[in-house]
Amino acid sequence: MNKLEETFTKDLMTRTQKAMALGANGKRLLSQLEKDGGVRVMQNLIRRQQVSDVFDGLEKAGQLALSPEAAVTQSAYGALFTDDEVNWCFQQLCDAGYFG
Repeated sequence: MNKLEETFTKDLMTRTQKAMALGANGKRLLSQLEKDGGVRVMQNLIRRQQVSDVFDGLEKAGQLALSPEAAVTQSAYGALFTDDEVNWCFQQLCDAGYFG
């Protein structure tokens, strides 16, 4: 794992812990992040066209900025994902009204 991938994984772990504090179910996501790293976890979810475990809870709490999907769309992590992967996450956020 390179430095940017490590930073991304740490960011997702922090986001997931904050999401859990808001009531989102993030236990499984945290475990996956520790095991596989953030990039692999998010690429697997995107490939299966599934949002993260914390997405719905964060949507209900009005806190989608904390979602892993929002992290994928950040330019700082652009080198880690393809345009299609970023666009898929962006679309999920738009569909949930985050960028509305």
